Amino acid sequence: MPGGWNLAEDESKCWRELISKAPYGVIGDCDAWEVEIASCLMAEYRRSRLDMPAARLNLLHSIMGRFGFTPADRSRISVPPPKEKNKFDDDW
Repeated sequence: MPGGWNLAEDESKCWRELISKAPYGVIGDCDAWEVEIASCLMAEYRRSRLDMPAARLNLLHSIMGRFGFTPADRSRISVPPPKEKNKFDDDW
């Protein structure tokens, strides 16, 4: 998780869980804000499933779908294989 973010303990736990379960290569640095939103929504859902407004649950479901967390969404995700590093690559 990026340093300096002010997430509650349960939100931070959801962050780590989401990152660890995401399909390989789907989530990158530029997705941090979406991961933050999803983590906060997931923590809210776990705290109070029955009281979570449908609109917020739909937003969570939408974000999770974009990250490939359903079988149908995973089938639409195409991630290039990691590039092999060669001896001429810079270490920047």
